[in-house]
Amino acid sequence: MEDFEISIDFARRPLARESRGKRSADARCVIIGFSASGGPSTKIVCEEDEGVSARNINPCLPNAPNVFVSGRTSPSRGAPPMGVGNKPPDGGNYLFTFEEEREFLLREPGAEKFLRPFVGAREFFTGRPRRCLFLGGADFDEPRELPEILKRVVAARLFRLGSRRPATGRFAEKPLKFHAENAPESPYPALLRVTGSSRERAPMGFLAANVVAGDSMLVVSGAALFHFAVLASLLHMTWMRAFRGRLKSGYRYSKRGGLRQFPPAELRKVGKRGDGGLGAEDS
Repeated sequence: MEDFEISIDFARRPLARESRGKRSADARCVIIGFSASGGPSTKIVCEEDEGVSARNINPCLPNAPNVFVSGRTSPSRGAPPMGVGNKPPDGGNYLFTFEEEREFLLREPGAEKFLRPFVGAREFFTGRPRRCLFLGGADFDEPRELPEILKRVVAARLFRLGSRRPATGRFAEKPLKFHAENAPESPYPALLRVTGSSRERAPMGFLAANVVAGDSMLVVSGAALFHFAVLASLLHMTWMRAFRGRLKSGYRYSKRGGLRQFPPAELRKVGKRGDGGLGAEDS
């Protein structure tokens, strides 16, 4: 916009798109009028059936100065790294319900040390984690000595070899690994990548180190309780609604945005207080 000196003169904030089809898509659209070289001095922003005068309409469509926020490939100063959770393209061989886990351990008791709680979006909302066979840190010889695990490793490899996705096929040569692995060694915050627009806060939790978060969640490695408080704050939620992407009527959080861009996350020190709490110190 700045390069071509374009200004937004009129904007209709997101509204539901009606469809007469049998399967109506949950979509939102905006209506924008723009001009070159400044345009009229008074702009109009519409939401619902009401129009409001504005001095300026920025690309996110509020009455505010133009502010451009770009994605970051590395965290801002003092912010811990955020990444996508764990994705096991395994054909269902590494994931278990509690009933399936019990039957599996009856056949292979030695596999218990490789089983961890697994939490994706569904498990997070229901409070009932599944279990996963997490072999990323195991020597190849160790699972080979357990026949029931070896069967699942072979089945996962064959599933990956048969995939039409090149990235999945390449991981057939690393059958003990998930396609994406992100397993912090200490307790960590995790939040859902997609959240409904009606929620005051994005669903998130502070997970134990042995819990494996699925790829429907974002994982913040090396974070303290202070960073979890920042993520859960209404200030951060307001930032998310203004600058994060949309999926249907909800918000989509990404590892390149969010905490990496959020200005209050730029903390030089996070120190422990004597009472066991956590506080921020600016040096």
